Amino acid sequence: MTRTVTASALRVRSGPGTDRRVRGLVFAGDRVEVLDQARNGGPYMWSHVKITRSSDGLPRGYVGWVADRYLG
Repeated sequence: MTRTVTASALRVRSGPGTDRRVRGLVFAGDRVEVLDQARNGGPYMWSHVKITRSSDGLPRGYVGWVADRYLG
């Protein structure tokens, strides 16, 4: 499933959770393919994504985790 980043800037992390290392950013309008999802014991859903279209963020094809609530 392909989705669009809705946040002005969204951190891409090494795993599902705010305690995971930030690998870079994607920006509003960038597109990602959702590969998987996880909750990581908290109230928020995380999406494991592959970047399919990026403006100035991480390169196309990069894989990481983002907070699902910022994807439209």
